Amino acid sequence: MNPVKYRTNWMGPLSKEWYEKHNLPLWSYSAGRIDFLNNIHPDEEYFDSMSVPPMLREDWDRFSAWLGAFETDFPWELDQIVELYERQNPKITWWEK
Repeated sequence: MNPVKYRTNWMGPLSKEWYEKHNLPLWSYSAGRIDFLNNIHPDEEYFDSMSVPPMLREDWDRFSAWLGAFETDFPWELDQIVELYERQNPKITWWEK
């Protein structure tokens, strides 16, 4: 079996109004998805993905860099990935409603 590789795909929040509505500094949070990369044909697009809720932008950047070297034998859930990440990295600050 080919290992599953992961990549974050930033998708927002794109609206300046979202930040104003929540009294947050502009572009201080990032959200999007994690794409599971196709390891059989690496040049092809992802074959599946999962949503990632907003987190602090610096956490997104650090998590994205770490995720680029992460592989599993089968797709993991977000909570499993985050739990492993946080064992040796700063805890992610998620946006709370």
